[in-house]
Amino acid sequence: MDCSILISTRNRISELKVTLSSIDKKIGEDVEILVCDDNSSDGTFNYLKNNFPKIRVFQNSKRMGYLFNRNLLMSKVRTKFAMSLDDDASLISEKPLKKCKEYFEKHPSCGVIAFRIFWGRSLPSNFNHSENSKRVKSFVGCGHIWRMDAWRGIPSYPEWFKFYGEENFASFQLLKKDWEIHYVPEILINHRVDNIKRQKDKDFYRRRSNALKADWFNILLFYPTKNAARLIFYSIVKQFEKAWIQRDSKVLISLFKSMIGILLNLDNILKERNQLTQKEFRKWKGLSNTQIYWSPNN
Repeated sequence: MDCSILISTRNRISELKVTLSSIDKKIGEDVEILVCDDNSSDGTFNYLKNNFPKIRVFQNSKRMGYLFNRNLLMSKVRTKFAMSLDDDASLISEKPLKKCKEYFEKHPSCGVIAFRIFWGRSLPSNFNHSENSKRVKSFVGCGHIWRMDAWRGIPSYPEWFKFYGEENFASFQLLKKDWEIHYVPEILINHRVDNIKRQKDKDFYRRRSNALKADWFNILLFYPTKNAARLIFYSIVKQFEKAWIQRDSKVLISLFKSMIGILLNLDNILKERNQLTQKEFRKWKGLSNTQIYWSPNN
């Protein structure tokens, strides 16, 4: 057994069933599945225990949060590679683990493979693409696979981030250790999320604030001092401009919440700061951007 599949879930049993079905259909190899149930109240734990006896299920006695769950699952891995899927992400490509294993074998400096991700509730009719594999800056949490030797050589995901930003944190740590992240479009997943609808959700501005705060955390943790100060200032100015142009006070509120988050976590930032050298920073700047969204060319 060379690979594990890790899924964190909370109160989304209907989505989880679809994801597990996609794994069952697409994985032909011997694989271990680990699921962390973050204190769900919808019967997730009993459903898994009763219907999937081979799955290793971990249940939190209270809600611990996404990053705690991901660290917990990674600490339980007994295989060479670990694929991470969101509970609302389906595997689309045939034999993805076999392809990932072969890619890792051909690229010994690759620590993480980032997948091609289609975001949407329904699949496109055309999955064809003309992209080539390439080294990138970071990866997306809903679909990627780790070489466990790389994971064990860096700090775990920072749970004080709460949500968002942990992949970029890991990516900077990997860069410091000379590990690479490769985007491999041959592996396709469907993240079953309606992004347009999500912008109308009640928690949209909370997500926006958390994302901005996480970006600032990583800038302050890894950027050379002058570059960090310049970019944080630029970011604040742009957020003020956006709030003014859109006449949207919620943008301003999100900005202030992010600033407060920085102040509350100064100790963590100072403790875990791992500044890139100028050479490392230039190398990172020269990498291709993270491949987050994929759209078919019809």
